[in-house]
Amino acid sequence: MRQAEFRWFLADRLGPRTADNYVSNCNRVRKTLALDLDTCDMSVIGLSNLRRQLEAARVPPRSANECLSAIKAYAEFRGVARPAPGDRPCS
Repeated sequence: MRQAEFRWFLADRLGPRTADNYVSNCNRVRKTLALDLDTCDMSVIGLSNLRRQLEAARVPPRSANECLSAIKAYAEFRGVARPAPGDRPCS
């Protein structure tokens, strides 16, 4: 995960505390599911799979929603609207 660049991307869109929360939530997903956010499929289907994996990892629903909001922002940062060549399913 490219944290410094992601923070810079968020700086124009969110307040500093919210940006910190987004970075923290992305890190939570990355660590909980042991995946690389820079090569993970962040399409609609990929995000749906992430939600199921967070539920399976017993992440509370509210926390899972917050994590997915952060992941969607990271997908926007990556400029991903659909899987890019070489992206792997998040599993």
